[in-house]
Amino acid sequence: MSEWKALTFKAGLDADSAFPMAQFRGMNDPITVSFSLTAAQAKTSRTLKIGLTLAQSSGRSSVTVNGKWTAAVPASVAVKTRGITRGVTVGNYKLYEYTIPASALVAGTNTIKLTVASGASDPAEKFLAASVVFDALELV
Repeated sequence: MSEWKALTFKAGLDADSAFPMAQFRGMNDPITVSFSLTAAQAKTSRTLKIGLTLAQSSGRSSVTVNGKWTAAVPASVAVKTRGITRGVTVGNYKLYEYTIPASALVAGTNTIKLTVASGASDPAEKFLAASVVFDALELV
């Protein structure tokens, strides 16, 4: 298993297994996804879909594109438990969709920074911090 730390995942280059299954605020936050677009692709808005199977402390993803555009943070529909650390296998699946305007995209390399948003304060134990468990991540 890889070390839990902030990382950059290179879409199309890194193995899918390099993307973490969970993100804990203060531990492996942020996760940055880099990807390339052609000039034609960058002229069209995109939708980022993030499927979460579980969230802790009302966690959900906050999305920033190329350091200049940030999506509105959605309300959480999280299970209010520490299911990640006690082994829950059935969560409260939620698909979040973020519409990224073409004005936020560029031809060439783009980045999407994912951080964990939560209104809760994090305890000293980092594994109990606000967090999310990923099922899927797709940019269409």
